[in-house]
Amino acid sequence: MTLGEHPEIKEIESESLERCLNDIEGICAVSETFDYYQFQHTVTKITDLYQKLLDTSFPRVKYLIERFRELGFNIQLQEFLFEHSGTNGTNAVFKNPNADPDSKTFYIVAHHDYINGKGASDNASSMAAMLELARFVITTKLNVVFVSFDCEEINLNGSRYYVNSLSPEELAKIDGVICLECLGGSKDIVLPTKNLGAICDKYLIELIMNIANRLGYRLSSFKCPIFHSDHVSFSKMGVPAIEICDVDAIEFLKHPYSSSHLYNNTQSIVHHPTDLPENLNTENIRRTLEIMLEFLRDHSK
Repeated sequence: MTLGEHPEIKEIESESLERCLNDIEGICAVSETFDYYQFQHTVTKITDLYQKLLDTSFPRVKYLIERFRELGFNIQLQEFLFEHSGTNGTNAVFKNPNADPDSKTFYIVAHHDYINGKGASDNASSMAAMLELARFVITTKLNVVFVSFDCEEINLNGSRYYVNSLSPEELAKIDGVICLECLGGSKDIVLPTKNLGAICDKYLIELIMNIANRLGYRLSSFKCPIFHSDHVSFSKMGVPAIEICDVDAIEFLKHPYSSSHLYNNTQSIVHHPTDLPENLNTENIRRTLEIMLEFLRDHSK
């Protein structure tokens, strides 16, 4: 019997998935139905388009802030100038008040902005997963920092600003970063090895792959030239970082340098009007939660 088949573990993970799905519903409930590609044809000024992205993302991070406050996390909000709109975006940083101050810091990150549907997979799923992982972290002394970034969809603006705001000493103290992206949005759970010239950390990839194997799950790992997220901002500063995401692996490997398989086929809801809670691949969300919870348990011993 693998650890993933143990009945007590299964009961815990079933409760985790239920809470996570409830939070996805909660995040999507405060999100208006949006179609970036249609909206861009209706605006007279490009700044109006980017302002719309900020306006639709803020209720989502507000939901996240309220939930993390209920859990007892220390919260820091970081505003930054989103140059495309001329107004401010908002990053939210959540720190475990029980963390061992002498230990290195580990980051689990996601983004809260979205550009189509209600952003259920991209990226309410990852926001909700962070909340569920936080429910475990708050019971430990793990020095885990959760961050929800704004403006990921436009050149990783939020995470680039955050990483550049860290001192050399703060960067050196980061043990690693796991970025959660588009969970439940397609067929396969993937750990990219390289994105946009940023090399994903081999040790972290191997660690997560070994945990998945222990639980009886098969993950894919390969170069994803175009499918990237906020881990790239950390990686380019020399911080060990990886991404866990959902893509259609077979279609991706057929067309690794084209985005059409991500947004225009029946196997993915990412960046599509169908990115709604009812269309999520909840089995992949459950598996990702199990893997990440096991990762945190291993590091809390």
